Amino acid sequence: LLGPRCLIISCQVVTPHCRPNSSRPSPRMPILTALPESVCEAVAEHLWLGDLLPFATTNRDLHWVSTKVADAFFKSAFAGMAPCRQIRFGRRTMPDWLTTFATLQPRCLVCGYCSRWRSQTCALPFELNSVGPWFVEFKYVATKAPNGTPGIGVVDAASLAKTTARDDGVKLVSQDLCCRWLGDLSQLSDGHFAMSLSPYDGTLFAKRCQEETCNCAQLNWVPIRDQQSKWNRPLHCGFLLKNRCLTFFRMDNEGCWHSGETVCKNLPNFVSPCMFMSSY
Repeated sequence: LLGPRCLIISCQVVTPHCRPNSSRPSPRMPILTALPESVCEAVAEHLWLGDLLPFATTNRDLHWVSTKVADAFFKSAFAGMAPCRQIRFGRRTMPDWLTTFATLQPRCLVCGYCSRWRSQTCALPFELNSVGPWFVEFKYVATKAPNGTPGIGVVDAASLAKTTARDDGVKLVSQDLCCRWLGDLSQLSDGHFAMSLSPYDGTLFAKRCQEETCNCAQLNWVPIRDQQSKWNRPLHCGFLLKNRCLTFFRMDNEGCWHSGETVCKNLPNFVSPCMFMSSY
């Protein structure tokens, strides 16, 4: 990608490990239709997701049993994560397990080039319990960017809900299940908590509920990319949520992760992972 201020940002969340979907074909088992529901449910509970999907296509009753088992599995495996909204497919609402699965897929937040990027905050379509542990990973490339690079961080999920409900000029736009607001919420004075970090040079912005202006600091990080160069290698970065504390990480050129100091030790109960762009 060439042009002024090229930007590519993608994101994924690292969650509790699940066994990969089985690639083995699973034959239909008509005999299960004659078994009691409790027996079918016990059979479904011992199947991996790759085998549970063909199991659900046997008939409508087994489809209901499989959905119930899958919902319970995802609720247990991803406890502390809540999708921001239900997903509809036509007139039907997706089951909880499928909504969770679609929400946690890696996604591209911004891609392209522009002479002047609009200031915005892009929140991923889920909320995380700050007790954790959760690790959210980003990968992006920014070039020809004299005004700085985008930041990664969190916003108080309750504040985002209040901002959405108010008509205060902050517009909510839905794109790829993500929520986007005009303006960098880590630097705006709107009575909420938000914190962002620019991984290229370690510039940190923080906005607390009681403060009218944001605070700026600098992590003890050596700049790892030149944001004004014509091209940069992709940078892997992210942050860890654990025991209501926030710690940022960055990968060096050798593929090793390095962390900074814990920048916040009293996070809100639920936070939304975000990407921030200001005067870009």
